[in-house]
Amino acid sequence: MKRFATTKKHFDVFQKHVAATVVFFGLHQFDVRVLHEKIDGRAACQMMCLHGVAVVRLNTVWDVPVTDELLRSTAQHEVCHVLLGNLHELAYQRHCTGDDIYRAEEECANLLVNAIFVKRATK
Repeated sequence: MKRFATTKKHFDVFQKHVAATVVFFGLHQFDVRVLHEKIDGRAACQMMCLHGVAVVRLNTVWDVPVTDELLRSTAQHEVCHVLLGNLHELAYQRHCTGDDIYRAEEECANLLVNAIFVKRATK
């Protein structure tokens, strides 16, 4: 299988789109760190919700040609994992309550409303 290296320029584009998507969703409660390293898949997101940290990684090698459009959509996809991180983490905790899940869901819904509807209305 042919492999395609991601360059420093690709990483800069990816990082720019991660930052823009974080701002779009208003995810300021997280310290989102972006790394360029060898991983499985094109990109990945690791959440550490208790610490307020998200690590978004861009793989150094892809299985398809790297384009700015793919970098943008991949960055947006990974930031959506940040958006849903609290819900994901709660789903793995056996001791979380219905109130915990409700609060995480409400937070996600409020961020989506602000990002999609409020910003559109103010333009």
